[in-house]
Order: sequence, then C-alpha cells, then structure tokens
Amino acid sequence: MVYLRNEKGIAIPLVLVTLVVLVLLGTALWQYSASELRNVAFEEDRTQAFYVARSGAETVARYIMLNPSIAEDLLDGTTSTVSDLVDFGHESLGDDKIGDMQVSITDIGDDKLEITGLGIVNGSEGAVSIVLELRDFPDPEAVVVTTGTGHVNFHQNMTVEGSIVAGGPVTLPDSYDEDEFSCTPNFQFPPDYFKRVVVPDNPDPDNYYWPNLTIGTHTIYGNQHHEIDNLTVNNNGKLIFDFNSSGANSTAILVVSDLDLKNGSEIKIEGIGTVEIYIRNTATMNGPQITYPEGAQLIFFLAEGCEVSLNGNVGFDGLFYGPYDTHVKLQSNTSVNGAMIVGTLSGQGGSNQIGASNTAFTYYSGFSDLEFMPIVNQLHWKP
Repeated sequence: MVYLRNEKGIAIPLVLVTLVVLVLLGTALWQYSASELRNVAFEEDRTQAFYVARSGAETVARYIMLNPSIAEDLLDGTTSTVSDLVDFGHESLGDDKIGDMQVSITDIGDDKLEITGLGIVNGSEGAVSIVLELRDFPDPEAVVVTTGTGHVNFHQNMTVEGSIVAGGPVTLPDSYDEDEFSCTPNFQFPPDYFKRVVVPDNPDPDNYYWPNLTIGTHTIYGNQHHEIDNLTVNNNGKLIFDFNSSGANSTAILVVSDLDLKNGSEIKIEGIGTVEIYIRNTATMNGPQITYPEGAQLIFFLAEGCEVSLNGNVGFDGLFYGPYDTHVKLQSNTSVNGAMIVGTLSGQGGSNQIGASNTAFTYYSGFSDLEFMPIVNQLHWKP
C-alpha cells in the first residue's frame, strides 16, 4: 500500500522564508552600497577640498614670492589679510567653482610665513600649508651677478675687484682675494626675481628713427628717444648725450638693434642726467672711451637673447643689466669698471679686469629706477 504525503502546507512557509532571506540580503546589500557610495562621495569631496586648499595656498605663496616686498609688509604688520593681496571672490573663482576657499597667513617667527589654505566642498574640509622664508640677497655689494645656471669661468689672468653671485658654478681667477670678497656660486634665484628688460616703444619714425647709421658725431639731448636698427660709431666718432639744457632729472634713451663701437670711439655725457641704451640683439665694444661727470648715470639694458662682446678698456661706473637669457663675453685685455647683472658671463683670454673695489651691484640707491628686493624661498609643505 502506498501512502501519499500532503506537502501543500510546507511550500508556503518555504516561499515566505526565502522571500524574507532575499529581502534581508537585498536590504543589507543596499545599505552596504549606499554606505560605500557615501564613503566614496565623502573621500571625493575631501580630496577636492584638499586641492582647493592647495590651490589657494599656492596662489598666495606665489604672489608673495613674485612680490618679495609684500613679505616685509606681512612681517611688520603693514599687510595683514589675504584680501589685501589676492581676490578669491566669486569673479576670480568662476561660476563653476567646486567649493569654498579660505587662506590665512601666519608669522611663525625667524622671518618665516606660513600660508594655510582651507578648502570646503559639500561640508568636507581639507587643509594644507606652505612655509616661506624671507632673507636678504647674499651679497648686495656684488659687482657680478649671473642668473643662468651655466659655468662662470674666470681664467687665471683675469682680475675681479668685488664679489660674485652666480646661478651656476664659478671658477675664480688667480687674483681673486677670497678673504676680502665673497663668492656665492650655484645660487637659486626665485622665479622672475629681477625685473625684466622692457624695450621702449618705437619713437616717431619721422623724427628719431634710422634703419642704418654710421656716425662721426651724433647728439641725443635730454628727454629725447632715438632708435637706430644698426649703429656704427667709427674710430674717433662720438656719441654724445647732452643734458645741459634739459635738467638733471631728465633721461635720454637710445634703442639699438645692433651696436658697433669701433676702437677709438667715444660715448660722452655732457651735463647731469640718465642715459639708457637698450640693445635688442648684439653689441660689440672695441675699447670705446666712456666719459661723463659725477652724478650722471649710464645703463646698458640688454633685451632677452642679447649678446655683448667687450674688447679692450670699457671703463665706466655704470651697469650692464640683462638678467635673463643674455651673454656677455670679455675678450682679451678687457677692463670694465662697473657692475653686471646678466644671464651668463665668460672670459675669452688675455688679461681682463672687472669691477672696482666697493662697487655695489646696482639694485641700489644709485639707480633710482632699480630696486633691491629681498628674497622669498619656499621651504616645505605642511599637510
């Protein structure tokens, strides 16, 4: 005899149990997924907040490094808030900004500033700090300053009267007195530390422009601006800058693409004023005589990419200024009584001399339109 079991009463509970288990598993998975999504969103917001904070700190730090005098104002309390320096308002961040930014500046002593950025994205915060250090230029009495990283090699017959600050290695001449003067090789200049040379706009071509000019005598008066593409001053020729009728505070400007001063030529300043000679491409000076009365000033501004060759006595108490991508070559038997702030400098042989005892490199009060600035270096990050 066969007995049949009635299993209809068992199927329903099994189905219900299975449904309950599936619901519990689904709920757990949903809660886990939701939690993971919240964690991912939180980490994403926190990461974005960190980079918002970093962007703010970097912006303020770079502004201070490019404007070193600001650091002095911050340290002495003249400037106290970030809003005095950089605008982080709606217009500067844009319509699609991802969060809010706060930046603070703290004087932590020893001429150090801590720039702290705080980013806030959807309630998540991220913070980071940069420590900056304010310090003086290593030797404000330097007669030679080279900003490039190339080797400055003073050959053995060269005489240097004054100290040297160089962006690369330096080989000193035999006659260099290390006990009396200092040499600072491999010095790291902050970005754009020196003012860049800006060549003045062209003058009126109908009045003071010549494409080519070879002169015996040429006079530029105070408050005049002459531009000459190719200028040659012949042997016994004279380039005269006359301030007798324009006043002591006047400036005479000469812009030259290529300058050739022949042996025996002369640059002469009459009266008290400032002469600015801008060299766009090249200058070759074969022992010109440069004379002017005490109180007058002569500056050679070298545009980026400019090359200057000095041969023979080029004696004057002025300045060769071209801190970026310029090259000055000292040929044989060259004597330069003045200062140089250039990209690179090389001696080519012979018996050369540069500088004079106690000649300050001219980010100093002697040149009113040049300003000696402190240096701000970035030391480290503080997460």
